[in-house]
Amino acid sequence: MWLVWVFLIVSGFVWLAEGSCYNVLQPPRNLNGCVDDEGHVTGLGKTKFDYDTCFRCTCVRGALNCCGFGYRAGIMNLPGCRMKRLPRCEFTFVSVLDGVSQCGTLHRN
Repeated sequence: MWLVWVFLIVSGFVWLAEGSCYNVLQPPRNLNGCVDDEGHVTGLGKTKFDYDTCFRCTCVRGALNCCGFGYRAGIMNLPGCRMKRLPRCEFTFVSVLDGVSQCGTLHRN
């Protein structure tokens, strides 16, 4: 019964999660590489960075694993701020009031 309650509580918070990863399944016999939804090929074991979409895709056996980086790495909320995309998928935080003034800082631990 305890596990049921844990499951129900965790399930209630799933809608809050914001992920930016997806997989493109590949045919089992595809040994030359992975093909994405647009027909681009990435060699087996290779990684390709797309600076237009801010996704990094790695070809592994059976799937093309893609995750956002930089601006698309995930949602980060700072009160009174919004994310603003910069060139090469970098980003900064600007005020929601004027959309120009820089605000907030993030620190890596």
